[in-house]
Amino acid sequence: MWLAAVLACGPGAYLCGPSCAQHWAIAQIGSRTVHICSPTRNGRSRAGITVHARRVDPRDVRIKDQIPCVSVDLVLIELAPSLCEADLERILVAAESLKLLKRGRLAELIAEHDGRPGIAKLASLVALEPAVVRSINELDFLPICRLAGVERPLVNHPIVVPTRPRPLIVDFVWPALRMVVETDSQRFHGDWERAEIDRERDQLLALAGWLSHRFVRRRLVEDREGSAERLRQLTAARVAELGAASRRSGSARGAR
Repeated sequence: MWLAAVLACGPGAYLCGPSCAQHWAIAQIGSRTVHICSPTRNGRSRAGITVHARRVDPRDVRIKDQIPCVSVDLVLIELAPSLCEADLERILVAAESLKLLKRGRLAELIAEHDGRPGIAKLASLVALEPAVVRSINELDFLPICRLAGVERPLVNHPIVVPTRPRPLIVDFVWPALRMVVETDSQRFHGDWERAEIDRERDQLLALAGWLSHRFVRRRLVEDREGSAERLRQLTAARVAELGAASRRSGSARGAR
């Protein structure tokens, strides 16, 4: 379908926008039409095809699975005006994790489109420390952090724990709070052997002074707002707990 749409629009036509994001496997954005950019008169919108009249810089041209398309860097520029910050971050991290981004070129494109809708939002995300995830569960959790309004955590971070020669690599870490979140799915965490491993990890983290929480992917996908609210509450509770502990410690020192 995508190749046929590109060919129907003539030379210089490329898959772009939401369709290209799906083709690169960095997002699943619902769209009733195939999005194509084309500089020629043949490139006219028709049933099932939405054409954006513009030329593409050769630096942003790619061929994926025999389909002419635009680069992931340009896809981010195209999608920035229509996506909220959380969804745009999810796509950025997916592209980073799949090693599809060329950050130098993305920076050039951001500068070229400065002042246009959504570009400042994308620029602020690109300025953050790059995050590379290892699973779809982790990818689904990052937008939850933004929705919750909490500090962006470290991703896949090592933590030294007792009795292990090597650190545990945990999904998400807030070092100042000594708090960890692990993301689970029924597929990989539904059997008893995996459950035993998870419990062992949680206990080792507790012995090292870390508080560990688990979020299930089904809830992350089906109830984003509820998951964000739960993360907000857990973070606030941890802040209050550490604050109370600090005050008790200060009172104890003052009584000596």
